[in-house]
Amino acid sequence: MGQNKQELLAANAAYAASFGDKADLPSAPTRHMALVTCMDARMDSAKFAGLEEGDAHVMRNAGARINDDTIRSLLASTLTMGVKEIFVTPHTSCGMSKYTDETVVEKAVGALTKAGAEEAEVRDTLAANPMDWEFIHGEEETLLADVKKLVDLRNEGIIPPDVSIYGLSYNIHTGLLSVNEKATQIGLSETPAFEEGNLPLILEANKEYAATYGNKAELSSNPERKMAVVACMDSRVDPAKALGLEEGDSHVIRNAGGRVSDDAVRSILASALTMGAKEIHVMPHTSCGMSYLNDELVGEKAVATLVKAGVEEDVAKKTIEENPRDWLFIKEEEDTLLADVQKLVDLRDAGLLPKDVAVYGHSYDVHTGRVIENPKATKLGAVPAASLKKKPSNHLKPSF
Repeated sequence: MGQNKQELLAANAAYAASFGDKADLPSAPTRHMALVTCMDARMDSAKFAGLEEGDAHVMRNAGARINDDTIRSLLASTLTMGVKEIFVTPHTSCGMSKYTDETVVEKAVGALTKAGAEEAEVRDTLAANPMDWEFIHGEEETLLADVKKLVDLRNEGIIPPDVSIYGLSYNIHTGLLSVNEKATQIGLSETPAFEEGNLPLILEANKEYAATYGNKAELSSNPERKMAVVACMDSRVDPAKALGLEEGDSHVIRNAGGRVSDDAVRSILASALTMGAKEIHVMPHTSCGMSYLNDELVGEKAVATLVKAGVEEDVAKKTIEENPRDWLFIKEEEDTLLADVQKLVDLRDAGLLPKDVAVYGHSYDVHTGRVIENPKATKLGAVPAASLKKKPSNHLKPSF
């Protein structure tokens, strides 16, 4: 695990030693909620929202954006695992609100050339591989637009009608959460599953957290330990606790399955090209829901969930049939991990990730709390000396 290896392993050993009855937690979140927030290293979603293992699904990406991959995760969450409340929670002073395509390119050129690439080749590679960074142009406007995306899915009968959607904002300088009334008003269900849901509990826990925020307000937006972790949204998984991470240490990216999806790639590139990450730790887990689901089973669960929420069965079946989706199921845990690590190695070989960024593969055991390094994945993602002399290709076109 590079420069972080001993500290991460020691912290995980201590965590696993006191794992206790967490091994018996159900795979579905007990509080029937999902939280979407930013990968920002200064944020610990469990701490600021008062969440324990087992409570909630947590999705994280650059900017807390609602995009195709977040929707994939949220649909798996609401249609197959009983989630009835979604909290979309971006934060103030987000890096994605400060950048433009031009500033990202200049930062990327700096990071890639510092790692040994030639500037002219770097600029050609970046020009040949443009991507939508999903910048934030107006914090409230972006939040409202993202909540509206989910409301539209609910109106279309894809998200169950009894699912409520809340818009919150996390103040990175105080640790306090605030409710965006406009976003929450449009997001509340007309037939909510709960009369009084998780919002009061979250706000109360957040007040306690913010009261002891202290010098966290001075943390840098760049991860202190120059690393990013990719993990699953599973409620049983808390990457910060499992790896002993404090606010400020690491970017954390989470989705259904802990996959290196297109959106995870966007977030990883933002981390490595603009904020100095030099290690990427891909950490899926054992007994993942995405490893036992398939299209047929998702369809059955989705129809049952929609019918229970008041949708007519024929309508529910038609809606699911007319909205197919690549769920990024996990067929074989190790094979999927190796394939996801290979995606990042390909980006590095293509000159889009800096040559000195190492990629590591691990598995988190939900039954013991142990993080187990996968030697094949780590060997695959290691930075070989020969790569420093290899010219980047300008022709690889990742599917951003």
